[in-house]
This record gives sequence, structure tokens and C-alpha cells, in this order.
Amino acid sequence: MKISGIIFDKDGTLLDFNEFWIPAAQCVIRRILSDYKIPVTDIHTEKALNSIGIIQNHVLPDGSFAWKTFLDMAIDMKPALEAMHAQAPVDTRDLEGKLTRYFDEESFAENKSIKGIGDLPAILQLLHEKSIHFGVATTDTCEAAVKCLKGLQILPLFSFFAGDQMAGDMPLKPDGRIISRAGRLVFVMSTAAASPFCIQRSVPSATHSPRTMLNPNP
Repeated sequence: MKISGIIFDKDGTLLDFNEFWIPAAQCVIRRILSDYKIPVTDIHTEKALNSIGIIQNHVLPDGSFAWKTFLDMAIDMKPALEAMHAQAPVDTRDLEGKLTRYFDEESFAENKSIKGIGDLPAILQLLHEKSIHFGVATTDTCEAAVKCLKGLQILPLFSFFAGDQMAGDMPLKPDGRIISRAGRLVFVMSTAAASPFCIQRSVPSATHSPRTMLNPNP
């Protein structure tokens, strides 16, 4: 069977997850503690990280940081912040907004390096020359995914994105309908019936949180 496209998970598959996200998470947590007027101590930082599944700089595969949305992370973190006697009300939606904004700011700060898994530009270019289309499905935001791929120098090779907080009714991974959406895009781009997309993902899937976007390249 000829493969027409490949849908990649982002974190842990294209992106070196731990090196990229754990330092960002530590910075985000310190900002969150400060916002809720909780003393920014090592103990409080560790408790907040533990609440989303980061234990001693290791990401638990079933923790919200590994694969859930920012809203799920906020739901998991709220009790921990309240237990630390937050001096400001902890509203779940407000916390979700802070997590979304702070992760975007900390993850893509100026001069922050983005390390890929292997020589991605060379590997993907070879496949692209064989008329294989690429997409990415993530619980991270589409905007963050685009920034990651740009930093990895592979963004122009990707034509399909599925992520969190996207306009429209794009399903969120691991919803299998993403494959049919990507397949229809290949059909349009090739004007011929597309073979099924392959799914390439990390084990376990590791996305820090979390939308859909077609052809985001400038």
C-alpha cells in the first residue's frame, strides 16, 4: 500500500520533549505561584509540578502535562494551589488562560533552542520528495506547534495541523477522525484518492497541554 501522508505527534516524536518543556514548566509554575500570592519556594514549586505529573524532572505518562489540554492541567493544578493557601481566588478558566499564555512565552523565548529527534530536515525532505504529505496532531495549541516546527526548520514541509483551541470542529487527538480530515486534504492536494495516513507518535505520547489549521506556512 502506498503511503500518501504521515501524521506526527509533536512532543517526544519530532521534539526533544524533556529538554524543551521541563525548564519551561518550571518557569511557568514560578509565575503561577507568584500570581496567586503563594511563596515561590522549592517545596511549593515541586508540589505544583507534581499536580500535573512532573516528578523530579520526569514526566509521568498518565499525568496531565504529558498529554492533556491546558484546561485539564488547570483542573489538576487548582486543588494543589488552594492547598498551598493561595491568597487570590483560583478560577479554573483564569488558570487555563495563564497556563496557555505563560507556556507560549516561556517556551518560545528569544534565543531558546529547539532540539529535534535526529536530522529532521534531511529525513523529512527525502520523504517529501516522494510526494508524502506531513501533518501534526497535538494537544498543544496549533500556534505553538507552528512555532516548534519553524524552530526545527521543517515547517514548510507540513500542510496539516490538528491542535487545541482551534476554530471550527477539528477533533482533538487521539480522535481517529483526524485521519479522515487529513486524508481529504491529501485528496484535494493530489486530485486523486488518497491512501490512509500513517500515525507516528511517541510512546508514551507527550504533549504539554494543549487546535486545527490548514496550510499555515507564510
